[in-house]
This record gives sequence, structure tokens and C-alpha cells, in this order.
Amino acid sequence: MSAISLNKLIADSGYCSRREADELITQGRVTVNDMLGTIGMRIMPEDIVAVDFEIIKSNRAEDMVILAYHKPKGLTCTTDLLDKTSIMHFIKYQKRVFPIGRLDKDSEGLLLLTNNGDIVNKILRSGNNHDKEYWVTLAKPYDKEFLKKMETGVRIDAGLTLPAKVKAISPRKFSITLKQGLNRQIRKMCKALDAKVETLQRVRIMNIYIGKMTPGKLRRLNDAETNGLLALIKDSKKTADPKQKREYIPKRRMQNNKNGEYISKEQNDAIGKEVPTERYQPKPVGRQKSRETIIDTKKFIAKADIGKVKHGKAPANKTAVPKVKDAPKGSYKAFKANKKK
Repeated sequence: MSAISLNKLIADSGYCSRREADELITQGRVTVNDMLGTIGMRIMPEDIVAVDFEIIKSNRAEDMVILAYHKPKGLTCTTDLLDKTSIMHFIKYQKRVFPIGRLDKDSEGLLLLTNNGDIVNKILRSGNNHDKEYWVTLAKPYDKEFLKKMETGVRIDAGLTLPAKVKAISPRKFSITLKQGLNRQIRKMCKALDAKVETLQRVRIMNIYIGKMTPGKLRRLNDAETNGLLALIKDSKKTADPKQKREYIPKRRMQNNKNGEYISKEQNDAIGKEVPTERYQPKPVGRQKSRETIIDTKKFIAKADIGKVKHGKAPANKTAVPKVKDAPKGSYKAFKANKKK
């Protein structure tokens, strides 16, 4: 075994993902041979790696585990044990596993879990074009134009979505197969087309089907499913293609000049004039106003006597009041004062 990066060894052990491993290293919770680990550090087979004083062991290929889980609605796909709705509180398995991808809290369906970090990146990378199928139920019936737009692509805050396979199931239910996994993508696509999602369920990831699994059920993939999955991701890349550029869409929303309502980018371009939303609120007046009044009077008032000066009376602290200026030299008043002395 040659040297590998520290975050990869932690991810391969099934402790967490590589991104979460980098956070643990930054927080100083990872040690290598009783010394603090660093980002990008290379590890040899004989090195002892520990997270929170718990020794991490790298998984061998024969120890790899891939599980299928029917995530119920209301649970979050996170490994953070401080979150009471985390799926890790409901998954009881003898080895440490973590989810491959995410399903939002309001959605349910198939979720894969593993203890191998390489599989995660190969399945989730959008450039690898792996299929994920969803069944969507809307609050109202849809039309052919809606399905056509969902198939060709919809503009959301992350840009124009890639083409997808869409098939009608019932007047309010349809299936959609995506090759990319943007955050809450299907819900945002439907919202952009003025449609409300009632239920959202993922029924397939590549060659793995949810079948008759009930919500909350966990099972290990059989040999045929595991071999088929590994064959599909054999030539997949773990990192993004640097030549692949993502369309940049500013997240700053525009509003109409007349009624102040938010409008779409197409409508805003048709108007020909962009009016940004008000981003700053005016500062509150009060104490600031009293300070300006004190400065304008050109009088020094002690902090304890602020608000006690009335009708031009001097404050209690007489030493704080400035002395009267001396009369100008050469004046009659100055001459008379010198004569008294």
C-alpha cells in the first residue's frame, strides 16, 4: 500500500466523507502518530491515525459495504449526531456507514449508504451521467407543456437544468430521471413552472430499485446488485472535469418598478431596466441624534450629566465647563484689566 492522503484514509474507513474529514483535521481532532494532522498530509500503512482518540482503520476491498435504505419523510441525510432527525439515529448497523448523496427532509425514497469514500464521488459526480429516478405528485393536474419544459430544462437559481427523461403516470403524478443532483432540484423546477409538489419519492439509483421496501427498512445489496453497480461506476471519475464550465446566474433578485413584486429574469429583461431590491435599512435615530446636538452646541458635557442640562444651566461638574476666553489684546477691556492688577 502506497501513501494516501489523510482525508481519503478517514473517508475510506467509513468514518465520514472527505469533506467532513477536512473539517475534522482543521478543528485539530485528527492525530497521526500522536501528532496533529494537517490538510493534504500523506499517510503510510504503518502510521496510526485517530479521530477524537479513536484509532481509524482503512477498509479493505472485501470489507466494503453498500446498503439500501428507504428514508422516511421527516429525516435528514446528515451524519451530525447533534441533529435529532439525522438518519444515523435510526440506522442500526454493525459497521460505520454514511449516506451517498442526500434526500431533503420533506422527501422519501431510496438512499444508498456505504463505508467506501471512492464510491460516493463516482456515483454523485454529475459528469458521470448516472441515472436517478423520482416519482412526483403535484397538488394540481399538469399539462403536456409542463412535461415538455421539465424534460428540456428549467431555469432555476443554479442555472438551466440538464435535459431529463419525463413520463406521465397519472393526471397529477409523473416520473423524472435526472443525471444531475442539484439542491432541491425537482422542487425548484416545479416551483419555477408554478406547480406545487405534494409528494416526492426516489425509486431508483442506477441499477438499484426501491421495490417493495417499506419506509425505514434497511438491507444490504445482494451480489448481483453490487457487481452491477461497481461495473457501472468502473470508468467513472472521482473528480470534476476542469473543462466543464457551470453557467453563472446571479442570486440577487430583481423587482418590478410599479408594485414592488418579484419578477422572473425573462420579464426583467423584457422591461429593460433592473431595479435591485432595497438591501439596507436606515439607521435608528435617538441617541445618535442627541450626540449630534451636543456636538453642534460646541459644549463639553460630562457623560454622567447628559440629559440634565436645562435652560442653559451649567452641569454639576464645573471643571467640565470650558473657561471664558480672554479679551483680545489691545482692547479697552484688556487695558482696564491690566490697570487693576
